[in-house]
Parts: sequence; structure tokens; C-alpha cells
Amino acid sequence: MRMKNIYARIAKEHGVTVEEVERDMQEAINHAHKNNVIDLHGNTGEENTHNNENVPSPDEFIALIIQELKNQS
Repeated sequence: MRMKNIYARIAKEHGVTVEEVERDMQEAINHAHKNNVIDLHGNTGEENTHNNENVPSPDEFIALIIQELKNQS
């Protein structure tokens, strides 16, 4: 399933727009980055992020989590 479809499904289930879902996800990622809650760069390194201050986008963050899960198996 494509990320946009996943965002649309989440948005529909919660009665919000896709943009709100993406914005809220980015805010959560920004918070985690600012407060060093988790390693947002995983094994791929900071050079793979494209936003200000090397904070990953929601799509990039999900890709990092997927890669981490694959590495653990």
C-alpha cells in the first residue's frame, strides 16, 4: 500500500484531512528529534534526510523504521 493511501485511510478514520495527518506526524517527529527521544537517523545516516536540521519527513521516518525492523529480523 502506498503512503498516500495509508495517510488517506488514517485521515478518513479520524475525520481529518491527509494534510492534517502528515502535519501531525511531522510535529511528532520534530518533537522526538528535538528531545532526543529516539535515533531518527537509524543506520542510514543523517545525509539521507532532506528537511531542515536533518529531521526526516514522515515518509523518510517510516522508511527508517521499516529498515530497522528488517535489520532486526
